[in-house]
Amino acid sequence: MGDPACYLSSVCISCGRFLEAVPQSACPHCGEPISGNEPQRTGPVVTTDYVNTILYCDAFTPTVDFYRRRLGLTVMFANEWFVEFKLGDRASVSIVDAGRTTIPAVAGRGMTLSLKVDDLDAVRTRLLESGIEATSTTQRFGSDVFDIHDPEGHRIEFWSG
Repeated sequence: MGDPACYLSSVCISCGRFLEAVPQSACPHCGEPISGNEPQRTGPVVTTDYVNTILYCDAFTPTVDFYRRRLGLTVMFANEWFVEFKLGDRASVSIVDAGRTTIPAVAGRGMTLSLKVDDLDAVRTRLLESGIEATSTTQRFGSDVFDIHDPEGHRIEFWSG
């Protein structure tokens, strides 16, 4: 059975499924009782109009080149140690030279940049044609998914469905 705290994050730690946003006495998927000590929420604690994911990199120049030239993302801002790329109308990803900050690079450990796309097969084909290695398309959490990695080792998950 899962940890009662799984209800707090909206994902069951035991089974990995998203939970309904309704008060319950037990996880609807794994059956783990919810202790009742968790605060009842009427809505999200945080909402935002824009998301920027920041990747601290030791391999700054090759990683910037990968996002700019290999993935073809548009640069929104750049200086000698920070480059912000547009992902969509409400999201961006920034590459930062970890050697010039107080935050260390994680070399891709423990993070995934997950991007929903309209035509997964077309994106995978274009990436392969440009020489970027991609995994086979599989099912993950009910969606079709494949992964690539940037030069720093960050996993980039493309999905649709």
